[in-house]
Amino acid sequence: MLQSIRDKSQGLFAYIIIGLITIPFMLWGIQSYLGGGGKQVVATVNGDDITSTELQRAIQLQQRRLRAMFGTNVPPAMLEGKAMRQQVLNSLIRQRLMAQYSRSAGFRASDRQVVEKIQSEPAFQVDGKFSAERYDQLLKAQRMNKAGYEHDVRLQLQHDQFRQALADSAFLPPGMGKRYLALEQQQRDVAYVLIDPASFEDRVKVSEEEVQEYYKKHSREFLTDERVKLDYVVLDEKSLAKQVDVSDEALRKLYEEERDAYATPETRKASHIVIKLPANATDDQVEQAKAKARALLSQLEEGASFESLAKEHSDDKLSAKNGGNLGFIAPGDMDPVFEKTLFGLEVGKVSQPVRTAQGIELIKLLEIKPRKQQSFEEAKAAVEKEYRAREASRIAVDKTEQLVTVSYESPDSLDPVADATGLKIQSTDWLTRKQATGIARDPKVLAAAFSQTVLDGHNSDVIELADGRQIVVRVKEHEAAQPKPLAEVHDEIVARIKHDKARKLARQAGESKLAELRSGATLESVAKALGTDVKKPGLVDRRSKQVAGDVLDLLFKMPAPSKGKPSFDGHVLSDGSYVLLEVDQVKTPKIELTDSDRVRLSGVEAGYKQREFDAVYRAIESRAKVSVQAQDKSQDQ
Repeated sequence: MLQSIRDKSQGLFAYIIIGLITIPFMLWGIQSYLGGGGKQVVATVNGDDITSTELQRAIQLQQRRLRAMFGTNVPPAMLEGKAMRQQVLNSLIRQRLMAQYSRSAGFRASDRQVVEKIQSEPAFQVDGKFSAERYDQLLKAQRMNKAGYEHDVRLQLQHDQFRQALADSAFLPPGMGKRYLALEQQQRDVAYVLIDPASFEDRVKVSEEEVQEYYKKHSREFLTDERVKLDYVVLDEKSLAKQVDVSDEALRKLYEEERDAYATPETRKASHIVIKLPANATDDQVEQAKAKARALLSQLEEGASFESLAKEHSDDKLSAKNGGNLGFIAPGDMDPVFEKTLFGLEVGKVSQPVRTAQGIELIKLLEIKPRKQQSFEEAKAAVEKEYRAREASRIAVDKTEQLVTVSYESPDSLDPVADATGLKIQSTDWLTRKQATGIARDPKVLAAAFSQTVLDGHNSDVIELADGRQIVVRVKEHEAAQPKPLAEVHDEIVARIKHDKARKLARQAGESKLAELRSGATLESVAKALGTDVKKPGLVDRRSKQVAGDVLDLLFKMPAPSKGKPSFDGHVLSDGSYVLLEVDQVKTPKIELTDSDRVRLSGVEAGYKQREFDAVYRAIESRAKVSVQAQDKSQDQ
């Protein structure tokens, strides 16, 4: 969220707004926030319309939510395109159905519950208490009205009641829990053989006709990178600061207002002796430490050396090496009790024993460096820097509002943006999704450059970079991806065909050997015939690291051995290898539930509750009348 609409909340505003708005928005839409919207309908849910305005705003908010969650690491594909549009529309449909059903089922949230929910939100609190002023600020910053937001909070509470009621009705019987744990802790004595497709590639021949045919069928897989040139404007407070007009009068005024900022505070050089106490020290321990400190103070009063006593008796071993010397201390450097005592001493004096965060201490003041006030001339450079930064920040707020408003209201050009803000339109060279220079090296800028909105000829949303700069981009030139010449991809195609054929040969060999195993052959004899070896990890459980995850999953899906004979199976793995599997023994433990078992099963029960909720939703959906317009169609019930 941009600085101009943060309402001077020092960087926290974006996360507050995302946290408050995302859930109700994605559940119930935003018509109540914006007072209606366009009448173009993208879907109808039991006679209740979802408009294109709701959908577009929902997409924008989901994009902001993802950027807030993942920062610069969010993949561009998650932010744009048909998949994003369909995902958000499906979410709106789902939540509209749930809102309708929970309302019809009699779930309600009272006015008191709504008030309590809003007042309990930390974002609306100041010093731990609800602030009506802050509540107003945050809603206005997002152009929401109170009635709309409170309506959505009510619906959210209603939805939560419905979901909780379903959750309370789902449970995991003890017998099923024991069965689950027994299966989870089951062990299997296994062996397997991997058939690598690479071992068959020397048998494969590839003709030019095959290359030509493959190229024709898969030409979309051999494309040049799509590329664009961008026009963009940048709002940068650092640049604005250099343009600020400065006068001695303005600088002197700031200097007088902030005199303390241009002074070096008084510092005091101290030594100490510490008798440490544990965090939960008893009264007896405290009294013993004080007695020891008083004894040391008596020795000091009789002329003993503070440095010698510190080296011998202080529990602060680091400073004890230097006779207890702590160096110069400024206000705020140390424990408040320590500082109050130190700044109340005269040079050369030792304090009475005082209790601080470390324990019981004797403190000696060695030297005082008095406060030094810089003159205006001495501080002028620093005052000017601060003045420029403040003025630039103030100007940036106004220009940010212009940047947001004009780039949105004039989406087909940056010229009105440049005219309104005084910013210069700059351009990039060609860039692709994989290769960019300059400003486009920032992941946020690159994602915007290839977003569907920008590729369609519109200005991007305002992009805020990590260093505070704010940018709007648009496409200056666009070159779509084109098929590469066959000569350029010939070798790659040959390699692909050889790999595909080798995978088929590996599968054929594996299926043939699996038939032999099931007819009585041993895994060792099959492996020898294939020219490979048998992997024998022995007894493994479901978390074993001795076996690759995909192979382990397959081994635990196999039937148990029958009548003293091993169980065999075979599968093609994701890398094209074929694996022959053998299970010789299955050991399933007897379970007596313990407290730790019950804790583990609580997670399983939560999964059951979620499936219960999903099943109810599917039932609601199956009876619902949902129609989706052609451009957004994924379901029409």
